[in-house]
Amino acid sequence: MHGHLTKSHPIIPMNTDDPTNPPTEPASTTTSGAAPAWENLQDKAATAAREAANVWQNTKGRATAALQTGERYVQEHPGPSVAAIFGAGLVIGALVGWAAAHESRPDPMHSFQQFLRRLGQRMDIEC
Repeated sequence: MHGHLTKSHPIIPMNTDDPTNPPTEPASTTTSGAAPAWENLQDKAATAAREAANVWQNTKGRATAALQTGERYVQEHPGPSVAAIFGAGLVIGALVGWAAAHESRPDPMHSFQQFLRRLGQRMDIEC
């Protein structure tokens, strides 16, 4: 019975290349009582897919415009662009270095003493 399709479970072909593309009509229909609910669900899905497609297109257009503006600025002002990137790298490096230097680490002698105590307990030696 594996791989067997019935009329109550229609196959809905979709365009997998574009996630905003709404599903097409089902290959077969469901029972007549479920038809209005199915149509309502399809309408809602199609509306949501159209809205998602609009948002995607808007976002893609804005991102493309921002990328082009950034590229144009870097081409017209290479010196300040390189200096800004270098400065940002210095700031990030300083912050990471500061965080690493101020990280609380246990005292090595205390850790070694704890290790010896645990070893002694496992070997049943009193300290």
